[in-house]
Amino acid sequence: MESKNLKIYHTTDLHNRRKAFSRLKDIDKKSENILIVDSGDAILGSSTIFISRESILDDMKKYGYDAIAVGNREFHYLRKIFKERIEQVDIPFISANLLDIDGENFVKPFIIKEFEGLRIGITGITPIQYSKKSFLKKLSNFEFLDYKEALENVFKKIEKTVDLIIVLSHIELKITEALARQLEPSIVFLGGHDHRVMFNPVKVKNSWLFYSGCYGSHITKINLKFYFGAGGNKFEIENSEVIEIN
Repeated sequence: MESKNLKIYHTTDLHNRRKAFSRLKDIDKKSENILIVDSGDAILGSSTIFISRESILDDMKKYGYDAIAVGNREFHYLRKIFKERIEQVDIPFISANLLDIDGENFVKPFIIKEFEGLRIGITGITPIQYSKKSFLKKLSNFEFLDYKEALENVFKKIEKTVDLIIVLSHIELKITEALARQLEPSIVFLGGHDHRVMFNPVKVKNSWLFYSGCYGSHITKINLKFYFGAGGNKFEIENSEVIEIN
């Protein structure tokens, strides 16, 4: 049976701290199948604070990040500011449950990363910032969708064409656990928002949940192996570790 390997490095809730980058700077993405992702709240600004250039995003581009979830920090009530943040660097910002009413789609509901012999679907979840009837909806022209419904819409589009679905989940663990129980596909949830460090992953139904703390104090490294054969394709988590950054 043919097999392929993938390494994932995950951070979350950096809040403009750069400690984690000391462990990413020597990674050679050309020699292995490597994915570097973040589950949101990487920046210093917020929905009420505007900083003209979030320099940490430039550093994340430098250190090879493949995708960032839209956390509550990345989102801004004023559409112009939000768009400027997202377009500052050429890294996909992802959210399944942010519906762009204007249809510009500078936030992606998902991306597919292709490696030699592997296709990895990546989507994300942003915490709901206001109701569908809020006046803030008119400022941003974004609507927040139900988490489960939004993820299922993405899964319908990609699950038959990818070898793995990753959800960059910027919501607290108890909500992510509830979603994992309700969703059918085997998913790797990489979580954040509640600043939790999960030293051992939790398996819920068919899915695996990882949380990587905050402020760049920890990085989660996951080694996956994919098997391809007549009986169908499958993956397993060979091992994982939480790297503490001193």
